[in-house]
Amino acid sequence: MWGMAGSTGLPSREELAQLPVDALVDQLLIALEQVQQLTVRVEQLERQARRDSSNSSKPPSSDSVFTKQAAKKPARKRDRSLRERTGRRPGKQPGDPGTTMQLVEDPDARVACPPAGCSGCQRDLSDAPVSAQQRRQVTDIAPPPPPKTIEYLLQAKVCPDCGQTSVGDLPADVPARAQFGVEVHAQAANLVCGQHLPIWRAARLLAQLGGIRPSTGWMAGVRGKTARLIEASGFIDHLRALLRAAPAVHADETPARANSTTRYVHVACTQH
Repeated sequence: MWGMAGSTGLPSREELAQLPVDALVDQLLIALEQVQQLTVRVEQLERQARRDSSNSSKPPSSDSVFTKQAAKKPARKRDRSLRERTGRRPGKQPGDPGTTMQLVEDPDARVACPPAGCSGCQRDLSDAPVSAQQRRQVTDIAPPPPPKTIEYLLQAKVCPDCGQTSVGDLPADVPARAQFGVEVHAQAANLVCGQHLPIWRAARLLAQLGGIRPSTGWMAGVRGKTARLIEASGFIDHLRALLRAAPAVHADETPARANSTTRYVHVACTQH
């Protein structure tokens, strides 16, 4: 008898022809059972190899880099082709009340636009009364004012009685000879931490809107200052307590770029 599993070779046609029918049937049943087991095992392995973050609960960080690169463009095309049409047109939907820009009752300036002359007989209308008028307004952003610089004079005085020299006290936010103020720090933190702008773009935008020119090094340091202030305020502990008390917490991860590589930020949050 030849066993299919663990055998060193297959029997020849002549050897099989010499076996009785019952022995051939037994060998065929063993072979079919092994084929079925191997088929199931191959399907399991192929299914595991195809699993990634898009079709299972595996996190994106476990996906193979080569799989991501190979499936990058086809995945985008496949997503677009499989997207179901809603039948709605882009933009404002029917029945949506929408929003309309309203006129301001007390504008900063009013400019009259009277007719210079009669459109019929060309008579001068400069002294004619206004019979009707229509209000139209333009709301615009004024150019940023020049930054305001406050100079603090740290003064020393000599006591006329004992001769001791005493030095005044500076505000806590004036540690160096020259520095940016609290509002500049707040706007910089909003750009790099709140709006997630790159450092160079945030510095350029702050220069355009605020009239100041911070360096990229200073702008990069704002993130560390912001983190230390948030930690010192007790906000993180308060946030942890809120997450523990929440009836349901959403846990997820999102990709981010760091040191020219893809990293994953693990998130725990609620609807708030």
